[in-house]
Amino acid sequence: RTKMSEQVGEKVDYRLSAEYESRFGKFLLPQKQYSQQYNALYILRLKQCKDMLRNQVLLKWGTTVKVLEEIIDVETVEAENTMDYVLMGTIYKDMALRGSVLDEFKENNGISGGVQSVYHIASLTDQLILEDESGRVSLGGAISPHRLVTGVTMAVRGSVCAEDLGVFQVKDCIFCHESELDSMNPSTPLSPDDNTVTSKPVESPLDRPNSKFLMLISGLQIGSDKYQDAPSNGNDVDPLTLSPSSTSYRLLISFLAGRLGGGGRDRDLARQIVRVIIAGDSVAPHDASSTAIKEKTKSGL
Repeated sequence: RTKMSEQVGEKVDYRLSAEYESRFGKFLLPQKQYSQQYNALYILRLKQCKDMLRNQVLLKWGTTVKVLEEIIDVETVEAENTMDYVLMGTIYKDMALRGSVLDEFKENNGISGGVQSVYHIASLTDQLILEDESGRVSLGGAISPHRLVTGVTMAVRGSVCAEDLGVFQVKDCIFCHESELDSMNPSTPLSPDDNTVTSKPVESPLDRPNSKFLMLISGLQIGSDKYQDAPSNGNDVDPLTLSPSSTSYRLLISFLAGRLGGGGRDRDLARQIVRVIIAGDSVAPHDASSTAIKEKTKSGL
């Protein structure tokens, strides 16, 4: 809102507000404990989501595809069998560049033999594995490791490949979306003969004028002057990196300020954002070579 906009009679939009109470303290660890793992959480979540996934499988693929209750059951499927099956489980993303808990323990305790940490841990060799309490199986076919992360609960449809034993060749997949389950009772799986359930269009919160939103952003790289609208050359330049002087950064600020989109939907959406959370990569990593160059230049002057 500005005085000029009021003088010329321009419509003034006010940002919606929401009460906020900081409760992040319960997530702070007084000290690192390597005994805390996510396995129990993943198992519990999969148990709660399985009935929902079965309903979605029935709605999308019908009764013609057999659902294997446990991943270990895939071992009973003969390699020559070209029939499709459905597996349900939790994704684990095997990332070769990701440091292990043992490496972190060595680094924090000054033990020799630690592995040097890397800034980008994603690579072209990443692989997806679907697992449950009974076992795990590698996934291949029509599924991209670069679009998924560890912890995603999902169902996959595919078959066992005779040429690549041990790999489940995925043809299609279903994610456990809450928005698709609003009309279902997750505690009551659908019967194969039940034709009374139909998908209902779910109203998007974006269509409600009084909805309030949180914006999650990452990759601001504050303090970086290395990637100012630099194109990717396939090496160490990330085209998604934002720096305070980049066009992407300025567009972000303009969007939040309601200066984009004129009087359209973008401006209305910006008005509904009540809080912005920076969720990682807010500060650029220290570049020793850049610092040395700056000091050398300063001394030369």
